[in-house]
Amino acid sequence: MTDYAGFRISSLWAWTVVGDDDEEGIPAFDAGGGVVMPMIASDRVRIDDLRPTAEQIAREMGKKVTLARFEVRTDVEVIEP
Repeated sequence: MTDYAGFRISSLWAWTVVGDDDEEGIPAFDAGGGVVMPMIASDRVRIDDLRPTAEQIAREMGKKVTLARFEVRTDVEVIEP
């Protein structure tokens, strides 16, 4: 088992949107430099920083964007070096 010093992720926050295919997904945004980032975070402060982008996506897509919190953690696999 790995020892963790400091912060350990216990929940994830995500902005979600239902697309034209009726499938829910996590939108992404251009973070600059050719990097595309999904709209997820491990704490409320960081996910709130993405609110303006979520509002822009809602306007541009004409669809509601929902903030969801996932709180059950199950470690499925650990890859050791």
